Amino acid sequence: MYAPPRHATPIKKRQENGKKVGVVRHLPKKLKQE
Repeated sequence: MYAPPRHATPIKKRQENGKKVGVVRHLPKKLKQE
């Protein structure tokens, strides 16, 4: 069977994870700086 390389994750999943994880990770930093 065809196994895609690790970096070839589906774009939708990557975007959803990036939005959820990124927002959660970046918000505390901004709040701490302010």
